[in-house]
Amino acid sequence: MRPAAAFPDQPTRLGPYGERKEGERLDHVHLLLDVAAYYGGPEGTDAWSISPLIGARFRLSDHFAIDAQWGMAHASIKQENSNEQDNQFRLGNPYVGFHYIQTQGEFEYRLGAGAAAPLATLPDDLNERVTAQAAYTFAAGMRGNWDFWLWDPHAISGVLTGRLERQRSNGFYWGAESAVAVMVPISDKNEKIDPVVQVGGDMGYRILPWLRSGARTHLVVIPLLDGQKTQLAVEPYVRMGSDFAFFVVRLMINIDNPNGFSFDKNEVWGLRLGGGVAF
Repeated sequence: MRPAAAFPDQPTRLGPYGERKEGERLDHVHLLLDVAAYYGGPEGTDAWSISPLIGARFRLSDHFAIDAQWGMAHASIKQENSNEQDNQFRLGNPYVGFHYIQTQGEFEYRLGAGAAAPLATLPDDLNERVTAQAAYTFAAGMRGNWDFWLWDPHAISGVLTGRLERQRSNGFYWGAESAVAVMVPISDKNEKIDPVVQVGGDMGYRILPWLRSGARTHLVVIPLLDGQKTQLAVEPYVRMGSDFAFFVVRLMINIDNPNGFSFDKNEVWGLRLGGGVAF
């Protein structure tokens, strides 16, 4: 039996979409939920944010799968010396990707391509617009700007992805992944097209059959986006459960600007609770 994949958003007992042995069960559907929460806010405000992200993976065969994600963003902001709380709930951009997977011994390789539909929008009212933009900024910041195209309003995106991971029989595992995306604005022809490059690595250890712990480090570069050009982040995590169902606790710590250092005043961090099932 092949153990579950390294990073905790992979729920299946065969790796994300690994090869199965003859007569072994094939899990066709994988459901994931991640909820990120944050409290803080820019100077002069009292703000909190919550952002659920749902995902599904449909395994078509030993080597092909479809991956889908859709997030939501909420922000509640109160100005100093005010009793009014500004609230905005916004939909993110749904993403669908197609992946080819190859497993060789302890190694697994994955290549994919996908697109995010432009359902993230900003309202016309100026006050509502500011809070709505904050909701998207917090949703992205609580995840270290990883997969930024899920939260960019009024934009359609094309994405290429790749991942390599190794799982050792002694309980250690590691993985590395990258993605390149192009975010194309649809509401204003004068806006520029924004490229995105992200790279990440994760490493952990299987302490017990039902308990594993590790950390992830990643860098996201959006060279043409003002105020969001680079983001370095680290994310320790603890995962509990079986390979058919799991629960995970993660803490997103942004190291540098625009969202870090996370625990300095007015900066963004993220407590992430999530889980998944495979059947």
